Amino acid sequence: MIANKFSYAFVDASFLISRNLFVVTKDKEISEMNPGDVVKLTIQTLNKLARDWGITCDKILLIGDEWDRNLEGGYIRANMIKDYIKYKGSRKYMNEKLFEELKRDPNVTEEELKTAEHELAVNKVKYAAKQIIKTELKKYGLPWFSYPGYEFDDIATLASFQLYNQTPKMNVIVTKDSDLSYSLCPNCCQFLLPPKGSEPKIITYDE
Repeated sequence: MIANKFSYAFVDASFLISRNLFVVTKDKEISEMNPGDVVKLTIQTLNKLARDWGITCDKILLIGDEWDRNLEGGYIRANMIKDYIKYKGSRKYMNEKLFEELKRDPNVTEEELKTAEHELAVNKVKYAAKQIIKTELKKYGLPWFSYPGYEFDDIATLASFQLYNQTPKMNVIVTKDSDLSYSLCPNCCQFLLPPKGSEPKIITYDE
């Protein structure tokens, strides 16, 4: 029997969805967009963790950001920052309501409306793909965890610290964000998902 290297892998599911969404919708017509393509690429990335990069674990936990409509800024950290618009940006999320407002606005050009329609379609694909990943993949042993107002960084950090000395093996945070090095502890390292053409990297607490 081959022993896994890690107990838990805390995977940045929000990043994976966003990255794969960009890949499958870039330069695509609205009719060509499919949430299933996002889900497929996400599963392929998870498969590569062990097959290509040697990140074997007893359990993968998919962790996502979750917007809280009761918080100004949507997230706890954004809410704590006085000028959260500079932190997260002021651009509105394209939804049906906003799109209908743009359609009625005489100052919006045809090109701007076309861009907004494409953005709306991309957001719909993202939402659908996220729902599939959250509800269906757990049936195959890939549970999703999120909490209103918390981002991946917050949950991964809490998991790293609270599971210190509580698991028989090391744990690993899987993301592309090197900022999460502050989340490490003696028994939790970080695996940086490599951009295309780059080498994967593990960052340890000692480093």
